[in-house]
Amino acid sequence: MHDEGTKDFRGKRGNFSGDDILEFILEDEQTAEFITNKIWNYFVSQDVVDKEIVKSLAAGFYQSGYDIEKLMKSIFQSSWFYEDRFMGNRIKSPIELVVGMQFHTGGSFVEETSPLFIQRAMSQILFYPPNVGGWPQGREWIDGSSLTFRMSLPAVMLRNEEPTIQAKDDGDVNNLTNQVRKSKISFPVEWTPIANRFIKDNTENTLSEIESFLLSRPTTAENRLLVSKYASDATNDLEMVKRAYVSYMSLPEYQLN
Repeated sequence: MHDEGTKDFRGKRGNFSGDDILEFILEDEQTAEFITNKIWNYFVSQDVVDKEIVKSLAAGFYQSGYDIEKLMKSIFQSSWFYEDRFMGNRIKSPIELVVGMQFHTGGSFVEETSPLFIQRAMSQILFYPPNVGGWPQGREWIDGSSLTFRMSLPAVMLRNEEPTIQAKDDGDVNNLTNQVRKSKISFPVEWTPIANRFIKDNTENTLSEIESFLLSRPTTAENRLLVSKYASDATNDLEMVKRAYVSYMSLPEYQLN
């Protein structure tokens, strides 16, 4: 806006405005490929990349004039998006983890500060990104302390256990979420309709149904045996389902989308 002189940019010369520069960048198909790759890493997989699919998506994105809605529909409505190779290979962000637990149980927090404490404990407070780059992705969410808390969260929420972590103050006096302190988290769940949905003719089939519902990829035979032993000690069907839920949600596989 302040430079009205002649400029050289990507082999072109003229009195270009900022909009002109953006248009030149968008004319390059590599821009569409770059954006498509970023979206692929976020929504599909960071580890498994099908170059042919990405190339096709990028070409369609470019030809559509960078229609982001069309690109997202092409991904989410495709058959390959739901193939096993793309399932269970994204680490859930803290918000995805908590929202997933609410979705899977139908439960809700009694105190409005409870989800804030959890967000602070796992370093993802909605509307408070750490910087202009936004929050981390994938494996950056996981370290020794955060993984321990994430895997204990089902017991904290579903069994009302005391949290074992103290959320750190970020030092910002204007951040009102720093006033939220550790406390027991009340998260009531109606277990009867859940039990009615999953209880089958035997424990093995019941646990298989619950595992399929909660996990995006199958767990190991060893983990399945541990869950079965814990759930089988229940005195009634409701308690068995509750134990199975806590157990499956506490597995590493539940951390994955």
